[in-house]
Amino acid sequence: ALVHAIVDEDESVCSAACSTLGNIGEKAATPEVIATMLKAMGGGVWFNRKAACEALGSIGEKAATPEVIDALIHAMEDEDDSIRTSACITLRKIGEKAAT
Repeated sequence: ALVHAIVDEDESVCSAACSTLGNIGEKAATPEVIATMLKAMGGGVWFNRKAACEALGSIGEKAATPEVIDALIHAMEDEDDSIRTSACITLRKIGEKAAT
């Protein structure tokens, strides 16, 4: 239910779903959630890409998969500076949580 809202056509629904899952944290880190957030990061409006990126950072260590790291590195080249900044912050958060 909530995972499907990540890719909802309504931008506010997508953003709210990402925010909620990010607030849940590591308990939300299922393969389906992570894959769907990666899908949201890959397209759509900048606000949803940013929300998905930030949610992955809140999920933490369990989101530190090669696919997520690759997507974040790619996001560091996004045309939108807020996406680039979020990607850098998320990589740092994931790295810190994985190191502990």
